[in-house]
Amino acid sequence: YSVFVNKVDWNNCESIDFFMTDNGESEGFVLSTFYGKHDPEKNLLSYKEYVFEDINGYHYEGKNFTGSDASIVNWTSYNSGIEPITFNRIKAERFFGQNNLLNEIRFKSLGGSSNLRWSLSGGGCEVEGYLLMEVSATCGGQYAGKTFVLPGEVFAPPIFDYVLFNGTGKLIPEAIQLENN
Repeated sequence: YSVFVNKVDWNNCESIDFFMTDNGESEGFVLSTFYGKHDPEKNLLSYKEYVFEDINGYHYEGKNFTGSDASIVNWTSYNSGIEPITFNRIKAERFFGQNNLLNEIRFKSLGGSSNLRWSLSGGGCEVEGYLLMEVSATCGGQYAGKTFVLPGEVFAPPIFDYVLFNGTGKLIPEAIQLENN
C-alpha cells in the first residue's frame, strides 16, 4: 500500500494512525517513508536522499519470525491490528529545515498479505490521492473479487524493496553473464 500525505494540512491535523493486520500468513511488514522538496502548493519537486531511518521492519507478535535476528537489525515487534503507527506534524516535517516534507508512506507485507486501515484526528487530515478499485463477479451464487489501491501519483522510486526486504532467501551477489554477439 502506498498512501500520499503531501497535501495534508499538518497545521490542523493532529495525527494519522495506521494499523496493519495480518491476514494469517504474513510475518510482518516494512514501512518506508519518502520525503521530498515541495513547491508552495505542496507538489513534489524532488525526493530527499535515502537515510537508514526511512525504512523500518515490523514483525507480528506471536509469529515464528524467520527474518534476520530482530535484536540486531532494524525490526520492531508489532501487535497485529492493535498498535497504531502514528504520523503527526513532527514526523511529517522531520526534515523541514531542508525544505523536505513527508510525501509518501509505503507499507509492504512480508510472506503473506496484510490489511491496512487508518484513523484521522483533527480537521486537516484528509488523506487523498488514491483510488480504491474492486473487480468482482457473482456466478452461480458465488462471489469472487479483488480490491486494488491505485495511487493518484507516481510512487517513489524503490529502494531495493524486492531484494533486501522480501523476507526470504539470502542476499548474495551474482555475476552478470553477458552474451557475445
